[in-house]
Amino acid sequence: MQTQIYVGLSAQLALRRQMDTVANNIANMNTTGFRAEKVLFDAHLERTQDRRHVAFVVDRNSYTDMRAGKFETTGNPLDVAVNGDGWLMVETPNGPRYTRDGRLNIDGEGRLVTLDGNLVLDQGGGEIVIPEESGRVEILKDGTVGGRVGEVEQVFGQIARVRPLDIQTMTREASGLYTAPGGFEEAVDAEIRQGVLEGSNVQPVVAMTELMSISRAYEQAKSMVENNDEALRNAVRTIGRID
Repeated sequence: MQTQIYVGLSAQLALRRQMDTVANNIANMNTTGFRAEKVLFDAHLERTQDRRHVAFVVDRNSYTDMRAGKFETTGNPLDVAVNGDGWLMVETPNGPRYTRDGRLNIDGEGRLVTLDGNLVLDQGGGEIVIPEESGRVEILKDGTVGGRVGEVEQVFGQIARVRPLDIQTMTREASGLYTAPGGFEEAVDAEIRQGVLEGSNVQPVVAMTELMSISRAYEQAKSMVENNDEALRNAVRTIGRID
């Protein structure tokens, strides 16, 4: 009976972790470039004193669903989306980071930045500066950023398109940023699409259905723990009266 309580508690903990993860996915289903997170579980077998095997639920790990979200045309020349497995590389106070959030801006110094003010880096790891007197900014598929200054067409830089050498090392941070400790390489096949943003890859209906299923399973595990706990208490009280 006590073993059943432990099994139920392990299931509750795992389901709670999964519930929090799915709820966070749902909360970000309208977040530009968001990647859904998934949780991996496993069964851990232990042998009891009466030589039976009991399976406990173990939270093994989580991973990011790297499938692309839907592209939406905005018409804003500073909105970009990466078509393919490439990522934008930006400079943050904590060092280079990677993102699929292509909502770009030009800061007070003429530098191309993200919505959070992080510098958008070029292939050489430098900043991209757009002259104040330039007209409409044009961004080509290979990331080249240019525009007309006076009567002259100029190139201001080339947005880096990179991919991690080992996608399994990517770690999610806040504001749609990722680290890639395993290093990166140029994503030559990835294309930059101007005037387009990539949406979240969360599927709302699927996620909501998943959340309801997890909630029901959590309540069942909770009831099992409570019922077994009450049965154990009654057994203890009964033994106490017999003594």
